Amino acid sequence: MLKRDQKIYGYVKEDNDWTEFNAWELMQLNKRSETEYREWHSRYYKKIHVNRDIDSPLIFFHRGHGTFSYFSEEDRAGNTESKSVTISHLLRQKIISERKEAVFSIRNIINKKINTKKQVSIIYKKVLIEETIYVEGKRLRPDITIEFDEPFELALKWNNKLYIEVVENNETNGDKINLLKKTGHGVIEIPYSKHFDVFKKKSFKQITKQEVDSLEYKIKNFFNKSIWSDLIVDPSSDEYKKMRFESIYFQKYNTLKIKNNKLVDDSKRTEDKLEESKKIIENLLKRNEQIERKNQIYQSQKEKLKEEKEKTESLVHAWNKKSFFWKLIKGFKIEF
Repeated sequence: MLKRDQKIYGYVKEDNDWTEFNAWELMQLNKRSETEYREWHSRYYKKIHVNRDIDSPLIFFHRGHGTFSYFSEEDRAGNTESKSVTISHLLRQKIISERKEAVFSIRNIINKKINTKKQVSIIYKKVLIEETIYVEGKRLRPDITIEFDEPFELALKWNNKLYIEVVENNETNGDKINLLKKTGHGVIEIPYSKHFDVFKKKSFKQITKQEVDSLEYKIKNFFNKSIWSDLIVDPSSDEYKKMRFESIYFQKYNTLKIKNNKLVDDSKRTEDKLEESKKIIENLLKRNEQIERKNQIYQSQKEKLKEEKEKTESLVHAWNKKSFFWKLIKGFKIEF
């Protein structure tokens, strides 16, 4: 465990490039040569930052502790901060802050009834470690502050800023969270993991740089695909509420418009079908009239045929009758 304001890395910007210093190399430099250490100290006095950002707090190397510490009293722990910190905590801060973009798997734990999780890719605009802010006259330092413009909707909702708290154990700092809720920005927590808490039984001076590098590598792999986190403050800015209102209104308008267009299309299709049915019925009626006329012609022809048949049968009958009498007369012989 280290004191809250103790750091193990420091960063100096020279010629637009950042140089990283660590506590172990400076302890070795101090042991090796007092002169070299003083030259180093003179060269980088008031130039060392807590992370790679020129606006991040200044720190200095404390030879007695063997670690870096905040240069300004104002940057030291406020009355809402914990008194100690682990190397795992510092490494998680370092790894997250050194990225230009990070994918967060955010679990919503605000509403216990809605245990949802979603992935959000945040593109950093600016990142600070332990920026000093004041809320209601109280000084506090969020573990990580990320300013961002993308994704646009989330940036608008959280006023372009996200605070990240790295949980040291299974308990969160309630006072600090309550104050962060009043900032109007989003707040997430990186949950505690016992797998990273590997130096419990060692003092800092017993821990080697190789052991810390190994732990850093392990955490980087764990954060490789996404950084698991819990959403604990989810504010909505006035601009976001306005946008959501307009968006919801627009969505409802579009939904109604789509429904109206569907009704119009359905009505048009119905009218087309009715028109088509009307034409079919008209064609059927015409066809029926044609069939009726043909049937009348057929009936008329049938009657004529019947009459012709009856005439023919009458003539045949008359002829047969005449023929009979003729034969009868011819066959009758008169004798004298």
